[in-house]
Amino acid sequence: MADTGIAFEDLEDRGLDRLVPAYFQRLDELLGILDAHGIVPVLQPVFHGFGWKGLRAAGPVVAPSSYARYCRYLVARYGASPAVWLVGADGRGDEPQIAAGGREIEAWDDYHQPTGVHHRPHGPNNAS
Repeated sequence: MADTGIAFEDLEDRGLDRLVPAYFQRLDELLGILDAHGIVPVLQPVFHGFGWKGLRAAGPVVAPSSYARYCRYLVARYGASPAVWLVGADGRGDEPQIAAGGREIEAWDDYHQPTGVHHRPHGPNNAS
């Protein structure tokens, strides 16, 4: 069985192309629990700032087109339920991935859910 803690098999190769179905099935369950209790999730596609467990963050190194496609996928899968879209987290704000992902979310989210960026505390905070 696939490790449901990783969303993409090719993430180590800077890819967002080979998703792990078990990861998203588990995320479906968790988001369903939140929805049943009236809790609106904040969905953040790929982290841009500080890495986890001393590793680098994937957001700044994946291709902007892949990041945009993943954002579009998330809107298609979860966009009918309440959500807050956090396009980038702890990045500079001017990463091309954030701009590409933000454009996709804005274009495909017919419910116009809140969308934003969480800047790193010591960065220039230059979201475009």
